[in-house]
Amino acid sequence: TAGWQEYQWFYYNDPTGPDTQTWEPSNVGEYTVQVTNEHGCTAMSEPVFWNYISVDELEKSGISLYPNPTNGVLNISSETLISSITIYDAVGRKVLTERSFGYAETLDLTGLSAGVYVVKLELSKGKRVEGRFEIY
Repeated sequence: TAGWQEYQWFYYNDPTGPDTQTWEPSNVGEYTVQVTNEHGCTAMSEPVFWNYISVDELEKSGISLYPNPTNGVLNISSETLISSITIYDAVGRKVLTERSFGYAETLDLTGLSAGVYVVKLELSKGKRVEGRFEIY
């Protein structure tokens, strides 16, 4: 945006990346950017969740998302106990967080708009897995 002079990217609140307006991260995770104008005023973006994991990588982790694409009902199954599910929209805004205590969940996402979403699963023993799905 015109007027911003400096850019500082953050990965989970730790400084990272170049000091440029745009940047494509190489790690899955939560990113923000702090911008500074010519008067020294700063602003911080909302967190954006970056993900590039393929369906094959999810399957290797013992996770299934189906049907994908979906009309709004998404089934998640895991070989490992699921402790929480977080859904992010295409621009990285958190749209749903749900606690879980099972190996399978069915989510009613019919209230969400059509588009691509990221699901972040926290599994037992601290393991985290992310994947993408589409609502049509």
